[in-house]
Amino acid sequence: MSDQIGNASKPRIFGFIIDNLFATILGFIIVAVVNPQNQPVGGLIVCVVYLLYFFVFEALWSRTPAKFLMGLKVQRTDGTASSTTTAAIRTLARILEANPLLFVGCPPV
Repeated sequence: MSDQIGNASKPRIFGFIIDNLFATILGFIIVAVVNPQNQPVGGLIVCVVYLLYFFVFEALWSRTPAKFLMGLKVQRTDGTASSTTTAAIRTLARILEANPLLFVGCPPV
């Protein structure tokens, strides 16, 4: 990645925050529309919608709405656009990356 120019850490952080807000709010809206009769089903719907938000946008357009707003794009190391497979891998990695309860909130070593 020696050809990377500039520091994209601030746009990535803002994009992460905005995407998480969008995905979570979308999940809550869908739960309100579906109106499941028990809470675990509602929680599962929010989780599935959250993950599908990232998968669908990255698989189809190689960027989420927040990445678009921040001028970012998901690419492979060779510079080509993200594929369905890479979007699926990134989405599954989010389960570990963005889940503080999975490892009892332990920071990475």
